[in-house]
Amino acid sequence: MENHKDVCEVCLHPISNPICVECYLKHVASWLGDFGFSERKAVKILGRIRQRLPRETMNEYRCIVCGKNDASICMYCAFLATSKIFLKLNAPKKYLDVFLESSNFKREEDYVEN
Repeated sequence: MENHKDVCEVCLHPISNPICVECYLKHVASWLGDFGFSERKAVKILGRIRQRLPRETMNEYRCIVCGKNDASICMYCAFLATSKIFLKLNAPKKYLDVFLESSNFKREEDYVEN
């Protein structure tokens, strides 16, 4: 019998913290609300993020938050997709900094020395 490992549909690395796309988007929605984005603007941003995240997976592990859905993407790849959208939308730097801090990740651009 083959040893099954759930992997990220983007980077193909094992998912160590399985959170489904829906729970991840709830986190982002909460974050957008905390910063005063209108509901209309937040829905638009969430739609763009949702388009960049995988919809289907062969993974079997359930989300550790809701227990309903399978995890298809690692949190790092979800973060990268989200931060790219924020950058394209020219989100204020203070919002990006707080999002970076709350996600506990860094974007590739953050590793480039000035």
